[in-house]
Amino acid sequence: MLRGINVGGQKKIKMEELKAHLEAIHLKKVRTYIQSGNIIFEAEKDNPVDLAKKISDKILKEYGFEVYVLAKNAQELNHVLNNNAFVLEKHKDIDLLYVTFLSETPQQALLEKINRIESNGEEYIVSGSIIYLCFPNGYGQAKLTNNFFESKLKLMATTRNWKTVMKLAEMAVS
Repeated sequence: MLRGINVGGQKKIKMEELKAHLEAIHLKKVRTYIQSGNIIFEAEKDNPVDLAKKISDKILKEYGFEVYVLAKNAQELNHVLNNNAFVLEKHKDIDLLYVTFLSETPQQALLEKINRIESNGEEYIVSGSIIYLCFPNGYGQAKLTNNFFESKLKLMATTRNWKTVMKLAEMAVS
């Protein structure tokens, strides 16, 4: 997952071009989903941190700008799907659900600080390096955004809506 590309005319990357660049660094069966940096591929080595760095370095070389890349394998995506309490226990409308993927598990002290912040009815559940979100007023008006979590938790973050997470998990096993 690439953070912050093709948003507001910044960091423009055409997915077909990106696919070719990723194939050039020996990623196999590269497929993209929508224009916001969702990529599914196969790799000989399955170390997500190394793969993310390799992709980030290739983007910097080819496009001249840095992009935060977060790699998750099919098992990790399925874990996210199978552990969303907003779906499993609270039966929330999936159109209101999002997932923020963090670069690592946040420090407990920083999590405790954000628990005291008023969020205008927005709900979140932290599970390791994953934050499940429910935005009753939509993401456009959300306070609990990537920038919020990055600044408060001192980590990198990228967010996807629930339908995109479901599609990526589906693509990862097909």
